[in-house]
Amino acid sequence: FLQFEKTDKQAIAQFSKALNEKKDFYAELLNRHKNGTEYWIEIKCQPLFNEQGVHTGFFAIEEDITDRKKGEEIVKEQKLLLDLAVAGADAGIWDWNMMENKILYSEGWEKQMGFGEDKNWMDRVHPDDKAYVMDQLYAHITGVSETYNAEFRIKNTNDEYVFVLDRGRVISHTTTGKPERMIGVSININDIKETQENLRKSEAKLPAIIEASGVSLWERIVDEDRMDDEKAEVLCRDLAKRIEQEMAFPGEIKVNVIR
Repeated sequence: FLQFEKTDKQAIAQFSKALNEKKDFYAELLNRHKNGTEYWIEIKCQPLFNEQGVHTGFFAIEEDITDRKKGEEIVKEQKLLLDLAVAGADAGIWDWNMMENKILYSEGWEKQMGFGEDKNWMDRVHPDDKAYVMDQLYAHITGVSETYNAEFRIKNTNDEYVFVLDRGRVISHTTTGKPERMIGVSININDIKETQENLRKSEAKLPAIIEASGVSLWERIVDEDRMDDEKAEVLCRDLAKRIEQEMAFPGEIKVNVIR
């Protein structure tokens, strides 16, 4: 077969060695037609021996795999783009072979969770969340829901529970209709959950702060006949200061008195 500068020289050397040593050989090689068109071939070669064990030749199969290689390259590029996208979102990708019950995790998933494919992730889900997660998975696998979506807590290798948003979809089925492969993404939303909780606690404090300041304060502020602008502003600033202190606001609350 033809060779050119892009053909793997090491593979060619191994091929020659296998022929000399009368051994099996397999390779995928980039080649070029006489018209200059590049193409990929898959070569499978094995030696032939007669009944006396004397080498009589080789049996070889050569197949054009250009379309397959192009498809693999597209998948590789898409995976790279996806990895770049999830890297900035503190997320990771998982790929579940449902027939063999094996899950492959991306580096991003292992990084945020602290463990890889050698661990059973369901064993690390918070006990209070397991039933909910299983229900969400079952609903999608059985066709009740179009996608799998779940927010739950999972324990990392530091023995700390972190919140994750898990989303996925079955992408292939067996000839009998059983789900065969499922892929998804896990996003670390622990910071978001902590912010929401802090906000909830702050909002819970607000009624008590207002009550401590006197509900009548608001009534007096809007009553033009009973309070002048200067006094209204003083009372508003006092309330704002209380809110800043009690609710730990990051900045100063601006006060404007409007008649």
